[in-house]
Amino acid sequence: MTQKIDTRGEGIPFIVFNSLPYWRTEYIEYEPWIGQEEWEDRILIDPSNEEIFYEKTNPSAAKTNVHRIGFTVDVSPCGYNIFWLKKGKSTVQPMGDLKIDKEIMENNYYKICLHNEGQTFTLYDKKINGNFTHFRNDKKFRIKRCKRSK
Repeated sequence: MTQKIDTRGEGIPFIVFNSLPYWRTEYIEYEPWIGQEEWEDRILIDPSNEEIFYEKTNPSAAKTNVHRIGFTVDVSPCGYNIFWLKKGKSTVQPMGDLKIDKEIMENNYYKICLHNEGQTFTLYDKKINGNFTHFRNDKKFRIKRCKRSK
């Protein structure tokens, strides 16, 4: 199947498959092979030729010139998307700023509050304006839907 996919374009092409019969939104990690080149400014281009945000990490201090990128992608049922990693200066920003305190993590979409030294936590979904409280009981988590905040 991959031999029939047109991957012509500038940069390093790679394909993300969805083998399931429903839409999926997933966080993808990929280690592009760039040979012995240094990692310069690189951009990630999606199938609609738009730049998308990615995070870059070095997966192993023992390996030189090996990098891993992570990004979120939507893939159609039983479908695929082609992405290109190419040289260029990025113009995209992360989807939201992450703020971290001792007991709170928050971005534009969620707020997580730790309670009882991490034994329980509350997840606040800003989009639906709802709270979910998670309780630890015998090393298993159970979820309780709380009343919507006003």
